[in-house]
Amino acid sequence: MSPSSIIIGSQIETICAICEEVASDIDLLTHVETEIEDFLLAIQENDYVAIIFDLHMKGIEAVKTIRLIRRMRPKIPLIVIATKINKNIGGQILNEGVFHIIVSPPSKESLRTALDAVSKASLKNNVKHSYSKIC
Repeated sequence: MSPSSIIIGSQIETICAICEEVASDIDLLTHVETEIEDFLLAIQENDYVAIIFDLHMKGIEAVKTIRLIRRMRPKIPLIVIATKINKNIGGQILNEGVFHIIVSPPSKESLRTALDAVSKASLKNNVKHSYSKIC
């Protein structure tokens, strides 16, 4: 059984480093992409237990990019990192099914809380999935 992995899309080294450290602490492998095109391609081509997306990557429109990620991988929890979100954008992001929003710069505690919630949700979905196979 291979370890679970997450993908991190950010151009800020400190965000990537914190995400990698927290993921490592809870036995998750990480895949970091700093360019939006590579990030989206990796999401499309690989399976991850979670997607961490820095809302301030260069060359993106936040809501449109989140909408695209949700269309590509609607069942994978999406964690968004943002420095400041106005109410209108925040509402649109939440309507797209974002799993968790973390204020940038993220603390280890906030990331751990979000990734622990992903693990619990994943376990719950696996149990439901296994149960439906038995029935």
